[in-house]
This record gives sequence, C-alpha cells and structure tokens, in this order.
Amino acid sequence: MLNAILRQRNASLKCLFDAFADYVEEAEHAGRDQYPLYQWTKDTIGNPEKKAKYLKSFTVYVSGEQVYDKETADGLHAKLSALVGKAGIESVTRFDANWATIPSLLCRSEVDSPQFSPAPCPRASHEGLASRRIAVQ
Repeated sequence: MLNAILRQRNASLKCLFDAFADYVEEAEHAGRDQYPLYQWTKDTIGNPEKKAKYLKSFTVYVSGEQVYDKETADGLHAKLSALVGKAGIESVTRFDANWATIPSLLCRSEVDSPQFSPAPCPRASHEGLASRRIAVQ
C-alpha cells in the first residue's frame, strides 16, 4: 500500500540520516558559510544515538522535491496517516515549509546561539510559497 500511495504522487522516501549526510557533503563542497545548519547537522550525524533515530525517519519527496504545495501535502498526509500501525509506519508528521511563517530557528547562523539572523535564510529557495513537507517514521 505504501508504494502505491507514493507512486500515485510521483513520491519517494529518503532516510533523514542520508538527507543530513547529503547536506553536510554539499556544504563541504560548496562552502560551509552558505549552510547555516552545517555544524549542527554534522554533529547530529556523528552522534550514534541520533544516527539510530534518523535512520528510522524518512522525508517524502514529490517529483524529486522535499517541499511541495499544501494540497499535495494534505493528500499525502491523509493517505499515509491511514497506514500508521501498518507497513512499519509509527507516525506521519506534516511540516510547514513556508519561510514566511516558520520560526527563524532555521535561519540562525549557529543553532545554539541566542541571536537570530535578521536577513532571509540563504537556503530559502521556496520563500513565500504556501508549501509543506511530510515525514514518516
């Protein structure tokens, strides 16, 4: 059933650990200064307890994108939520990825710093879109 739901929306799952590792690799090649969560992400994937957690968590990509419109997210959330307790799915979570409404935590230069960056997040390629993403655990 999971594969059928994913096929209907041209969607796929990606392990969050792999997504985090890809982010770190991309930052190391392109320049860490453009990746505000680089150090947090690198520390996270280096922590054995967190690695175990993120190896069991997945993000849903639709047509290769991890951020998509609200209608798509709502449909996927409903269908995937119906599988909780089946197919090895423990939970399904929907995240707001609209840069205009999410907390500025994601745009901080250092996650542990109490100061927030007043400038738009440099990774906010979807700024202004009413978009969402789905995570499955």
